[in-house]
Amino acid sequence: MKKIFFMGGLMLTCINLFSQTPQILADINPGGNAVSYKTTMFEMYGTGYFAANDGATGSELWKTDGTSAGTSMVSDIWPGANSSFPHAFGKIGTKLIFGATENPGLEKLYISDGTAAGTTPLKSISPYYNPASSIHLITSFGNSLVFIAEDGQHGAEPWITDGTEAGTTMIRDIDSITDHGSMDWTTTFTMLNNKFYFAATESVHGYELWVSDGTTAGTTLVKDINPGVADAFSYPTDITVSGGKLFFWADDGVHGTELWVSDGTTAGTQMVKDIKSGTSPSGNSMFEIAPYNGKVCFPADNGTTGRELWMSDGTAAGTQLIKDINPGNNYSDAKYFCEYNGKLYFSAYTNADGEQLWVTDGTTAGTFKAKDVYPGNLSQIFKTIVYNGRLYFTALTPTNGRQLFQYESSAGNLTVISPATITIDACAPGGYPSYPSLVNGSFFYPAAYETAKGTEFYKLTTQAGIAPSGKIPAISLFPNPAEGLVSLSADMEITSVRILDHLGRVVYQSTTAGMTSLVFDCTSFENELYLVEIKMDDRTVTEKLIVKH
Repeated sequence: MKKIFFMGGLMLTCINLFSQTPQILADINPGGNAVSYKTTMFEMYGTGYFAANDGATGSELWKTDGTSAGTSMVSDIWPGANSSFPHAFGKIGTKLIFGATENPGLEKLYISDGTAAGTTPLKSISPYYNPASSIHLITSFGNSLVFIAEDGQHGAEPWITDGTEAGTTMIRDIDSITDHGSMDWTTTFTMLNNKFYFAATESVHGYELWVSDGTTAGTTLVKDINPGVADAFSYPTDITVSGGKLFFWADDGVHGTELWVSDGTTAGTQMVKDIKSGTSPSGNSMFEIAPYNGKVCFPADNGTTGRELWMSDGTAAGTQLIKDINPGNNYSDAKYFCEYNGKLYFSAYTNADGEQLWVTDGTTAGTFKAKDVYPGNLSQIFKTIVYNGRLYFTALTPTNGRQLFQYESSAGNLTVISPATITIDACAPGGYPSYPSLVNGSFFYPAAYETAKGTEFYKLTTQAGIAPSGKIPAISLFPNPAEGLVSLSADMEITSVRILDHLGRVVYQSTTAGMTSLVFDCTSFENELYLVEIKMDDRTVTEKLIVKH
């Protein structure tokens, strides 16, 4: 049973999910593979955009409203059977920005309004096939997008676009040697205080931490962490924001790779702690740093307990081992962190149980195995993501290979999400785990449930029941769409609020015990659709919030 309330133009649907069944979005490529294991959707105002191959036109730009009838190709950018391979999606206003290859094989920056006629080249960056433009890492930055590209003369460098050809320019030639780029495919952009931070290399300082405000003059070295000539690299990696600070791995040439923290200034960029004394590293570029409650959690090796779970607030005294999960000088290799219901869930390994689902609240006592997914074996959990009050991930099963799982923390229930007939390794098309996407409040993922249909996008459908106490809460979220302050109120006490973006990342959270209203500011949010999780009494209500500056 489903009850719907209308309040000030806001439609509220209050449901208690108790089962979910995957449905094919559309059989885009009958008998073939329309998408790959790592194909994801990019959301723009309720529509999901992605690259797909229908078997006739190659890999081209597609869109969906979440229904089969509303799934269609936007444009055959490289006409015929050739593929334009649309990639690296971003948005400015109501326009989609992405990289694509057109006839006769040149990669360009494209812009689209979601129609064939409105999908056109924005700028030709490199006039060559080799080196190609190599457009990647398109990232929102205020009202612009920043990305990495090559123009055939300067190598891979940071670029910026405002959605116009004239406004699409290289920010700075960081490595001024001809054809020597300062960036590679491992580079990431991390936003903090209206600037973005990244690792780059140049001939004087080597591979170090940089910052940019989007201008040439405002793109500078933060700190030469490993001083010296070009071969003295600090290799800053996994740059993560938590508590208003940057955390990352770096090697100063003395202590090995350790955890560092920065406020964006030279003086405020320091090693947090020499976790493994001496020149041996406690971490490396493959170790994930996860934000949690203004601090960070990460795996590190102190030389005694092996690679185990640590937490830091950015100070040496506040950097401590949380728990020796795999006792002795062994590795638990914590990874794939995801915050869910106020706690941090992750995959960890023990000699006794193999790789399973674990949870922590930041304390030793509050760190334990949440669920034995594949008893006594390597479950190989991958890509945890929160959707509709549940935790989802793919993992190995004893007889059916990799499948999609749903975990509900309050009851500890673990469910395999699959059609009635299970296909072995359905969620590992091509031998690799599927990447999930959240678009317009729905969950999509590539899967191969039917051999005859190949790899296609599947969508979770929900069955609804009455809320646990039978009372439907009245919610007001105003204004919606919003660009600044938003007022949230309910006729029941609100215990907590979380706001998640289309990737399931928490962008806002607040504990509001005893309150029935609050005001939050979405000025710093990107233009997109967000899910607002409102906890009240014995239920969680999810609302949609559109931010449009």
